[in-house]
Amino acid sequence: MILDLEIENFMSLRDPQRIDLTVGAAVDDSDRVTPAWPGAAFGVSKVAAFFGPNASGKSTVLRALWFLAAFVKDSFQLSPDASLHCETFGDRAYDDRPTRFNISFPGPEAILENSSFDHGRCCRYNYELLLTRKEGRRVVLTESLHYWPTVTKRKTRLFERGPTGEVAVGKEFHVSKHRAVLKSILRDNASVVSTLAQLDHGPSQIFRRAAGQIFGNMF
Repeated sequence: MILDLEIENFMSLRDPQRIDLTVGAAVDDSDRVTPAWPGAAFGVSKVAAFFGPNASGKSTVLRALWFLAAFVKDSFQLSPDASLHCETFGDRAYDDRPTRFNISFPGPEAILENSSFDHGRCCRYNYELLLTRKEGRRVVLTESLHYWPTVTKRKTRLFERGPTGEVAVGKEFHVSKHRAVLKSILRDNASVVSTLAQLDHGPSQIFRRAAGQIFGNMF
């Protein structure tokens, strides 16, 4: 389930665009709205439709979802010198500007070290990815995953990847035994999640499988 999606400098979308699928808790329409998670203070639309003229960006939204899913799931399989298949807005002035994706979704609050979640309370997660051009290739500039556990009610880092490639990881993500290997094998065209999944990192394997559940007819 997607709560909201932001896209910037990607294909036909130049300026930041935000698609918000959330609705207030007071909306009572079980045919079209479902709770974001049990006990959530807001709901999410079950169906969303985009309409507009050709080249207005409708398909671009679906392509953004497809790209994010493929990046999180399969980017480690790319050759080390491959460029990410991510087109910027069709203007030379934007070729060297970052492409930005930001997506929020619900997930279990308790992350376990093995390949499972504690499916009790849920909360909001947020994944952000910025891509840049480097020596003619599209590569990762920054990447991050955060969540808002209900115990602390504040934004908590799971991991943050900076422009130099260094990755800061929160203890809740259970990366301690993989940290040294991650540093040595993480490439500028691969996701932290996709990379950690190769190391049998339980939480990353779960997120990778979740990305594989995004289907579409955009190729």
